[in-house]
Amino acid sequence: MITILMSCNNPSSKPPQSLILPESQLLITDSFRIPDQLNTQYFSVTITPKGDNNHGIYQVNVKYGNNDAATEITMPQSDLLPILRQTYNHSFLIGFKTGDTTFYPYFLITAERGQTEMKYIKAYSFQ
Repeated sequence: MITILMSCNNPSSKPPQSLILPESQLLITDSFRIPDQLNTQYFSVTITPKGDNNHGIYQVNVKYGNNDAATEITMPQSDLLPILRQTYNHSFLIGFKTGDTTFYPYFLITAERGQTEMKYIKAYSFQ
């Protein structure tokens, strides 16, 4: 009888349903090895949609060795999908295409010696 009463007072180890967050689907990821003779570390970028109905808003997670950074970006139109490219100077560029094959650069991610910089580089208007 005591065991039954004790088990009723113990809270469940499973969190309430409202606290369980839905898993976001991975959209884009890319990485490369950081040139370092002593350590094996990577510079990586991951882009995931923000929520189920994201309205063109994406979460950008950056790892440079042991350092992490994150931000959100908003695409110029909600129907544009981000495209991730590596640049010649070991940076990442987020852009998009609009019906043709032209790549439109939009957001730049650079990291060097533990410092990460993320910034919009162009603005676009579709009217």
